[in-house]
Amino acid sequence: MTFRKKNIILIIGAVLLILLSWNLAIKETLGLKSKIENLQQKLTMVEQAPKQIARLENELNQIQGNSKLLYSSVLTMRESLLSEITELSIKHNVKLKSFPEYFIQEKENFELTTSPIVLEGNYKELLSLMHEFEKENTSGKISSSHFKIEESRRTGKRTLFLTLYIQSINV
Repeated sequence: MTFRKKNIILIIGAVLLILLSWNLAIKETLGLKSKIENLQQKLTMVEQAPKQIARLENELNQIQGNSKLLYSSVLTMRESLLSEITELSIKHNVKLKSFPEYFIQEKENFELTTSPIVLEGNYKELLSLMHEFEKENTSGKISSSHFKIEESRRTGKRTLFLTLYIQSINV
Protein backbone atom coordinates (compact mmCIF):
# COMPACT_ATOMS: atom_id res chain seq x y z
CA MET A 1 0.00 0.00 0.00
CA THR A 2 1.14 3.38 -0.81
CA PHE A 3 1.34 6.28 1.54
CA ARG A 4 -1.48 8.05 -0.27
CA LYS A 5 -3.89 5.07 0.01
CA LYS A 6 -3.13 4.77 3.71
CA ASN A 7 -4.04 8.46 4.21
CA ILE A 8 -7.30 8.08 2.25
CA ILE A 9 -8.27 4.98 4.27
CA LEU A 10 -7.33 6.82 7.46
CA ILE A 11 -9.49 9.83 6.50
CA ILE A 12 -12.44 7.60 5.52
CA GLY A 13 -12.06 5.65 8.78
CA ALA A 14 -11.97 8.89 10.80
CA VAL A 15 -15.12 10.17 9.08
CA LEU A 16 -16.87 6.83 9.69
CA LEU A 17 -15.73 6.87 13.31
CA ILE A 18 -17.07 10.42 13.75
CA LEU A 19 -20.42 9.45 12.18
CA LEU A 20 -20.63 6.33 14.32
CA SER A 21 -19.82 8.22 17.54
CA TRP A 22 -22.37 10.92 16.57
CA ASN A 23 -25.11 8.33 16.15
CA LEU A 24 -24.25 6.33 19.22
CA ALA A 25 -23.30 8.96 21.82
CA ILE A 26 -23.38 12.65 20.90
CA LYS A 27 -26.84 12.73 19.29
CA GLU A 28 -28.42 11.03 22.30
CA THR A 29 -26.55 13.29 24.75
CA LEU A 30 -27.76 16.46 23.03
CA GLY A 31 -31.32 15.11 23.05
CA LEU A 32 -31.09 14.42 26.77
CA LYS A 33 -29.64 17.88 27.38
CA SER A 34 -32.63 19.54 25.67
CA LYS A 35 -35.01 17.38 27.73
CA ILE A 36 -33.21 18.41 30.92
CA GLU A 37 -33.50 22.10 30.01
CA ASN A 38 -37.21 21.63 29.31
CA LEU A 39 -37.74 19.85 32.63
CA GLN A 40 -35.79 22.54 34.50
CA GLN A 41 -38.05 25.22 33.01
CA LYS A 42 -41.10 23.27 34.12
CA LEU A 43 -39.58 22.83 37.58
CA THR A 44 -39.02 26.57 37.97
CA MET A 45 -42.61 27.19 36.87
CA VAL A 46 -43.82 24.70 39.49
CA GLU A 47 -41.63 26.34 42.16
CA GLN A 48 -43.05 29.76 41.28
CA ALA A 49 -46.65 28.53 41.19
CA PRO A 50 -47.40 29.28 44.89
CA LYS A 51 -46.08 32.82 44.45
CA GLN A 52 -48.21 33.32 41.35
CA ILE A 53 -51.26 31.90 43.12
CA ALA A 54 -50.71 34.25 46.06
CA ARG A 55 -50.24 37.21 43.70
CA LEU A 56 -53.41 36.37 41.78
CA GLU A 57 -55.39 35.91 45.01
CA ASN A 58 -54.08 39.27 46.20
CA GLU A 59 -55.16 40.91 42.94
CA LEU A 60 -58.58 39.26 43.25
CA ASN A 61 -58.93 40.53 46.82
CA GLN A 62 -57.97 44.02 45.69
CA ILE A 63 -60.54 43.89 42.91
CA GLN A 64 -63.19 42.66 45.32
CA GLY A 65 -62.10 45.31 47.84
CA ASN A 66 -62.37 48.02 45.21
CA SER A 67 -65.97 47.05 44.55
CA LYS A 68 -66.74 48.56 47.95
CA LEU A 69 -65.61 51.91 46.53
CA LEU A 70 -68.35 52.02 43.89
CA TYR A 71 -71.27 54.25 44.80
CA SER A 72 -74.53 54.86 42.98
CA SER A 73 -74.59 58.55 43.85
CA VAL A 74 -72.25 61.26 45.00
CA LEU A 75 -74.42 62.01 48.03
CA THR A 76 -74.14 58.50 49.47
CA MET A 77 -70.39 58.60 48.91
CA ARG A 78 -70.06 61.99 50.61
CA GLU A 79 -72.19 60.86 53.57
CA SER A 80 -70.09 57.74 54.02
CA LEU A 81 -66.86 59.72 53.71
CA LEU A 82 -68.02 62.35 56.20
CA SER A 83 -69.06 59.75 58.76
CA GLU A 84 -65.73 57.91 58.49
CA ILE A 85 -63.66 61.09 58.73
CA THR A 86 -65.73 62.30 61.69
CA GLU A 87 -65.20 59.03 63.58
CA LEU A 88 -61.47 59.06 62.85
CA SER A 89 -61.07 62.72 63.79
CA ILE A 90 -62.74 62.09 67.16
CA LYS A 91 -60.62 58.99 67.72
CA HIS A 92 -57.36 60.79 66.87
CA ASN A 93 -58.19 64.13 68.55
CA VAL A 94 -58.14 66.04 65.25
CA LYS A 95 -60.51 68.84 64.24
CA LEU A 96 -62.44 68.59 60.99
CA LYS A 97 -61.94 72.14 59.73
CA SER A 98 -63.84 72.02 56.43
CA PHE A 99 -65.43 69.67 53.94
CA PRO A 100 -65.45 71.76 50.73
CA GLU A 101 -67.24 71.07 47.48
CA TYR A 102 -66.15 68.03 45.46
CA PHE A 103 -64.80 67.76 41.91
CA ILE A 104 -66.17 65.30 39.37
CA GLN A 105 -64.32 63.92 36.37
CA GLU A 106 -66.53 62.01 33.97
CA LYS A 107 -64.99 58.98 32.28
CA GLU A 108 -66.53 56.51 29.82
CA ASN A 109 -69.05 54.76 32.10
CA PHE A 110 -68.21 56.08 35.56
CA GLU A 111 -67.46 59.27 37.44
CA LEU A 112 -64.34 59.89 39.49
CA THR A 113 -65.20 62.11 42.45
CA THR A 114 -62.45 63.96 44.33
CA SER A 115 -63.41 65.31 47.74
CA PRO A 116 -61.04 67.62 49.62
CA ILE A 117 -61.07 67.46 53.43
CA VAL A 118 -59.23 69.93 55.66
CA LEU A 119 -58.15 68.73 59.13
CA GLU A 120 -56.38 70.54 61.97
CA GLY A 121 -54.16 68.95 64.61
CA ASN A 122 -50.65 67.93 65.52
CA TYR A 123 -48.44 66.13 63.03
CA LYS A 124 -48.41 62.72 64.72
CA GLU A 125 -52.18 62.57 65.11
CA LEU A 126 -52.77 63.72 61.53
CA LEU A 127 -50.41 61.04 60.23
CA SER A 128 -52.03 58.31 62.30
CA LEU A 129 -55.48 59.41 61.06
CA MET A 130 -54.25 59.35 57.46
CA HIS A 131 -52.66 55.92 57.97
CA GLU A 132 -55.80 54.42 59.50
CA PHE A 133 -57.97 55.96 56.79
CA GLU A 134 -55.78 54.41 54.08
CA LYS A 135 -55.86 50.97 55.70
CA GLU A 136 -59.47 50.62 56.80
CA ASN A 137 -61.76 52.95 54.88
CA THR A 138 -64.36 51.94 52.35
CA SER A 139 -65.42 55.35 51.08
CA GLY A 140 -62.43 56.22 48.89
CA LYS A 141 -58.70 56.25 48.44
CA ILE A 142 -56.32 59.08 49.33
CA SER A 143 -54.98 60.46 46.07
CA SER A 144 -53.02 63.33 47.58
CA SER A 145 -52.27 65.04 50.87
CA HIS A 146 -50.90 68.46 51.70
CA PHE A 147 -49.60 69.76 55.02
CA LYS A 148 -49.65 73.50 55.65
CA ILE A 149 -48.71 75.62 58.66
CA GLU A 150 -50.59 78.86 59.21
CA GLU A 151 -49.72 81.48 61.79
CA SER A 152 -52.49 83.50 63.40
CA ARG A 153 -51.84 87.25 63.10
CA ARG A 154 -53.65 88.09 66.32
CA THR A 155 -52.24 85.44 68.62
CA GLY A 156 -49.06 84.44 66.78
CA LYS A 157 -49.95 80.78 67.29
CA ARG A 158 -48.93 78.35 64.55
CA THR A 159 -51.47 75.74 63.42
CA LEU A 160 -50.90 72.66 61.24
CA PHE A 161 -53.52 71.82 58.60
CA LEU A 162 -53.78 68.66 56.51
CA THR A 163 -55.73 68.68 53.28
CA LEU A 164 -56.67 65.22 52.06
CA TYR A 165 -57.95 64.62 48.54
CA ILE A 166 -60.11 61.49 48.57
CA GLN A 167 -61.12 59.87 45.30
CA SER A 168 -64.00 57.48 44.81
CA ILE A 169 -65.81 55.95 41.86
CA ASN A 170 -69.49 56.56 41.12
CA VAL A 171 -71.30 54.39 38.61
